[in-house]
Amino acid sequence: MIHSKPINNIDKICQQKGISLTQKRHNIFDVLLSSMIPLSAYDITDIYKNKFVTSMPTMSIYRILEFLTGSGLVHKLESTNKYIACSHLQCDHEHTNAQFLICNSCSEVEEVALTQELHHQIEVGAEQKGFKLEALQFELHGTCKTCLKKQSH
Repeated sequence: MIHSKPINNIDKICQQKGISLTQKRHNIFDVLLSSMIPLSAYDITDIYKNKFVTSMPTMSIYRILEFLTGSGLVHKLESTNKYIACSHLQCDHEHTNAQFLICNSCSEVEEVALTQELHHQIEVGAEQKGFKLEALQFELHGTCKTCLKKQSH
């Protein structure tokens, strides 16, 4: 599961980030929070239509996802072209870049924060090779502990 507890203070979080959520943005974020697995824009389109009994063009959903990603509320998993709500929204400390442990069996994603030291080492290593990092996000694919247990039975 991506979120261990519901995000009840999303308005406060947005206020702290200096952003506001329109009703449609809030609804899209709610769809992502309610999902146990990452969702594509097309998945969100279908869920949105069923949940809110109104349709929204997929291109509009992409624009909203871009906004939510840019605001740090949502992460885009590049390897699967899917989106998840950030699992660290209720933390009281700043997070740097994360790594995502993606289960190939059940599609569950676990977000794990990289240490500041590791983040710095990677940046320095890239700079020493004359390479400027634009993004530092690791997406590691494998099998989660729940699926491993199922496979061993």
